[in-house]
Amino acid sequence: TIPTLLTFSNHPRKVLNSEKSGASIFSYEHRMELILKLGIQKIFVIHFNEKFSQLSALDFIQKILLGSFNSKAIITGEDFCFGKNRQGNVSFLKEILLPKNISVSIVAPVLHNKLPVSTTRIRSLLIDKNIKEVNQLLGREYSLKGIVQKGFGRGHDIGFPTANLTSETDIMPTEGVYITKTIFKGMIKPSITNVGNNPTFSSHQNPIALLVETHIMNETLPLYGEL
Repeated sequence: TIPTLLTFSNHPRKVLNSEKSGASIFSYEHRMELILKLGIQKIFVIHFNEKFSQLSALDFIQKILLGSFNSKAIITGEDFCFGKNRQGNVSFLKEILLPKNISVSIVAPVLHNKLPVSTTRIRSLLIDKNIKEVNQLLGREYSLKGIVQKGFGRGHDIGFPTANLTSETDIMPTEGVYITKTIFKGMIKPSITNVGNNPTFSSHQNPIALLVETHIMNETLPLYGEL
């Protein structure tokens, strides 16, 4: 048996126009990297769209879990729902799969301070700048990954060079200055990161969009174009 994960490249709520947030905490590439570090050997990624949303719960099991993946065992959370209009749940999953000798394991929620750990909680904590509790819920330090883009170079001119990070994540910590670590080619460097409008050079005449700027302490590195 090969440990395999089935996931979506995009959040279904963005397609279904749900009132609940579909904002991603990590970019797609970053998410794949983190999943592989957990010991998952294969990842099947489905792009969720309007056509897929019309798939019935039974068709999802027969065409996806059995037909495409030939599943031998299923592990999921207790609140897992699937199929058009969320028709299917874990009870239905067991009803269809157990007679086929395919095991279904239900994982209970992980609790922190007596409340379930969830993406919704982590989003709220990021917005509140509560990085300490974000790390506790994630079980690791929160990280942001992206490509370093060339900026105006004015920070370098005043002796405070910054790396301007472009990330495809939907949500990040709100505006502020954070003590961070920057990983560059496997090396961990102490750094300071500003999230928000450029505090030194922005103006009403020349507004600057929300930026992620990192200054690596006591060192200048060739970061442009690096991940």
